[in-house]
Amino acid sequence: MNFFSLNNLECGEFAYIYSINTTNEIKKRLEEFGFFPESLISPAFRSPFRCLTAYRIIDSLVAIRDDIAEKIIVIKSAEVEY
Repeated sequence: MNFFSLNNLECGEFAYIYSINTTNEIKKRLEEFGFFPESLISPAFRSPFRCLTAYRIIDSLVAIRDDIAEKIIVIKSAEVEY
């Protein structure tokens, strides 16, 4: 399996969330937006300086900062179409 931090995915790539390694407060907030293990996620848009990225997850777009995204571990999935 290919494990990566979420912030290392390029726009258009797909992955499944494996784990969220943040504080409980941030983890609960992310879960409110659908960030759960085994959820399919894909970067949709990046800010010019890559400090903020909008991710497509469960038919929504959710923007999170790069410092949070690097704490979310994903498994790449090249075969999946969204």
